[in-house]
Amino acid sequence: MPASPTASAILAMPLEAADRLFPGDAAAVRAGYHRLAIQWHPDHCRAPMADAVFSHLTRLRDTALRALADAAPELLPGNVRFQPRRRHATETGTLLVGDEAWAWVVEPGQADLARNAVARIGGLRFADAAMRAQMAPLLPQILSVGEGMEGTALLVRREPTEILLRDAVQAAGGALGPRHVAWVCSGLLHLACFLAVNRLVHGDLGLDSLCIEPASHRVGLPGGWWYATPEGAPMPALPLRSVDVAPAALLDEGLADPALDQALIRRTGREIAGPLAALPPPLAAWLAQESFSDAVTEYGRWQQVLEASFGPRRFAVLDLDARAIYR
Repeated sequence: MPASPTASAILAMPLEAADRLFPGDAAAVRAGYHRLAIQWHPDHCRAPMADAVFSHLTRLRDTALRALADAAPELLPGNVRFQPRRRHATETGTLLVGDEAWAWVVEPGQADLARNAVARIGGLRFADAAMRAQMAPLLPQILSVGEGMEGTALLVRREPTEILLRDAVQAAGGALGPRHVAWVCSGLLHLACFLAVNRLVHGDLGLDSLCIEPASHRVGLPGGWWYATPEGAPMPALPLRSVDVAPAALLDEGLADPALDQALIRRTGREIAGPLAALPPPLAAWLAQESFSDAVTEYGRWQQVLEASFGPRRFAVLDLDARAIYR
């Protein structure tokens, strides 16, 4: 912005861009507001739009100050200071997105789920060095676990270019294009094959447990491990979103079934795609499917869906920047 923006420029500035007019810390925001308020206060300014400009300046100032407060460091359970760039309410507590970490703060009554997540992540195994090199960047690397009266805080490493899937969909206007939906689903099926090697059911694949790296089409699974359970073992719990698509046998017997993760992959695909009618028919039919095979077989069938939907494979650029989203 210029040093003295015009009335039209001020009135055209959306609230979400308040930091462009009032950058810096709280003191800088107040100083910038004071300078412009003197110029545009209706008691001193005779310009026809002075009232509207002054009112909008006040709204912009308040928005900028609230954004700074939201981004101020928080003290998480375990006395860990964390500066969030974005926060989301989850079924187990709160997810905070930081510059170098994802932080899940689990409510005190969910401590057993937090302990389950830590155990399952620590027990992940790789068939060989090649699998480790390929899969480790997609899986959670625990930085710390803190417990306190407020609950449990699980901090997982975040690469600066990673975007929570929910935030990516929001930044894209509420839905991803068909080709982007396809590469996200490809990444999810890849993760499902790894879970199958570990004979593990994740149980919470979704917008708040997955992240994407647009430049490389990488799909990671940093969260949701609270419910992870060995195949055939009793599941500790299920989030409501998973209950909606869980196989009847799982609901009846409470035993972990890999079909749950297959159902969640398709549900996630539907959630990020918008109306199925706008998708290529083979992709839409696959997303609507309700019966599933094992992960490896499904991955093979998926390759046929891709070919039928889009023809020869080509890279589809998703123009999202994590730094702009989490500034």
